[in-house]
Amino acid sequence: MPDPLPPAAPLGTPLAVDLLLAVPELAPAYLEQVASTDEEPDEATLLELLAELLDALLGSPQTAAGPDPAEGTEGTRPPSVVAHAALGCLEAALERDPDLADAVSWSFLDGLSPQLRRGLRPDFGPRLRRCDEEA
Repeated sequence: MPDPLPPAAPLGTPLAVDLLLAVPELAPAYLEQVASTDEEPDEATLLELLAELLDALLGSPQTAAGPDPAEGTEGTRPPSVVAHAALGCLEAALERDPDLADAVSWSFLDGLSPQLRRGLRPDFGPRLRRCDEEA
């Protein structure tokens, strides 16, 4: 599993904090975004980064042709575990703040490849399913 964020890492919105704690694999892309813009990504950008991460872990042809993605590699969590953590975090965030629904629909769900989105649907909670149906 990747190291947690460095102590000096900027943390902003509750969604950013929750996602970075639940999905530390997102930290390198998050920190790169912070470094390139000198500000924390907004929620839409953060959700796009999460979609890109899941696509890279679960949806890429390299993953399909390589070792079993359910197993992960030494020092990393299996991609399915990362996806489960991400979806659970988004479900909890939507429960806490229903106003995130549009950003989740347009930035996260639409940011996933269609094939990956279909594959993840069985793991969506009720709030993510609602976002998926409305998108």
